[in-house]
Amino acid sequence: MKIVINSSPLIALSCINQLDILDKLFDEVIIPQAVYNETVIDGNDKKIDNEIKQLTNFKILQVADSRTLEFIIDVLDEGEAEVIALAKELKVDTVVIDELKGRKYARKHNLETIGSLGILVLGKKKGMIKEVSPLLQRMLDYGIRMGDKLRKEIFRKVDEI
Repeated sequence: MKIVINSSPLIALSCINQLDILDKLFDEVIIPQAVYNETVIDGNDKKIDNEIKQLTNFKILQVADSRTLEFIIDVLDEGEAEVIALAKELKVDTVVIDELKGRKYARKHNLETIGSLGILVLGKKKGMIKEVSPLLQRMLDYGIRMGDKLRKEIFRKVDEI
């Protein structure tokens, strides 16, 4: 299975040293050029850059169809717009986006969505992660925002109540 990923999930998973879980869960992890630029070039995140280069299933790709991108960029930021445009262009069914607006837009365009926390839930269900709660705490410590209701829902899904 292939996915196209946005910058927020890249950052969130990297800050808890879990980017490699994407490499294990998916056959191909596609990073749009705008997302790479936002996190690595503009964000000067050498840690993410080094991790991406070490993981075998990660690819950085440019959107070829600028017409689709121009339409989406009126609604979303450049990274999210490229995630959705690239997914449509490459016929990838699932996108990894944390922001609610981007997720809603993706669903309207018949794309399945999963976020950083959903990746952790999937990793736990597949036996790749022993415990999710310490990872969520590390995300919070890093400054990743999530509501109490969402955290409790995640804990229920992974039987860590």
